[in-house]
Amino acid sequence: MIKLYKILFEQQEQLKLLSPEQMKAPESAFSHLKTPKVFTSYAAPTFAVHKWKSGSEHGFALFHVDMLRKWIESQKSFPYEKWLCAYAATDNIHQGYCSDAVEVNYIARSPAYPGAGSVMYALVSDYFGAPITSDRQSSTSNSAKKAWANIESSSDWTKVDLDNFKDGPTWYRINGNWPNRKVKAADEPATPDDSDDCNLPNAADEEGINKKLGTADAWLYKGNIDSSSLIDRGYSAISEIADETGGYITDIEKDIAFFSNSLFGKYYKGISG
Repeated sequence: MIKLYKILFEQQEQLKLLSPEQMKAPESAFSHLKTPKVFTSYAAPTFAVHKWKSGSEHGFALFHVDMLRKWIESQKSFPYEKWLCAYAATDNIHQGYCSDAVEVNYIARSPAYPGAGSVMYALVSDYFGAPITSDRQSSTSNSAKKAWANIESSSDWTKVDLDNFKDGPTWYRINGNWPNRKVKAADEPATPDDSDDCNLPNAADEEGINKKLGTADAWLYKGNIDSSSLIDRGYSAISEIADETGGYITDIEKDIAFFSNSLFGKYYKGISG
């Protein structure tokens, strides 16, 4: 009995030496249970957009503010895809034809930020206050065609009709969603109004048009993504990061533009991608 009492007394004394916090298991013990964060909303102040203009091209880069700061503080020791969410570029801004649509030439997103590519389509339309359409000069990748098909079926977007033509011209009636569109040549435009006339990517026949074209119409965004708040946050975030890291605003802006082009070059898969 005396021996048992001694053991119990020693155990109680040992417990007194540990606070409740000390008795808790370390966070690392549960690290294998943590799930990666998936962003469902790309909004300020967590996210921001840097916008720039080069010649006739407008560039937009969506970035994670804290991750960009950490990347610069670490002297760029981890991949840029961890802070650069997505990139969009426009070139042709139609006035008086193509229903005043803005052509989206490039879209790319980091694998770390699902859904960020879709945000960029909305952001471009909201920024210009105009409908957008796909590249009418060259071609659209299959992954981008899927994005356009989603836009075509979304309640956040309003269709603005285009009267499509190429070569000569030959007019085309395009119905349905990719990959099941029907493309048929016509001898005359669908409407007498030439302000909706819009050229198609250069292609030899109906099959070629369906292969190269992203969307047959233009689309005006009516959802909740606010381009002005993201761009305003971009200005303030870059300035803050420059102050905190002892860097220069222009250097950060150049990095964002440079790696935006790198993102597109790395993840664009061509017309069959």
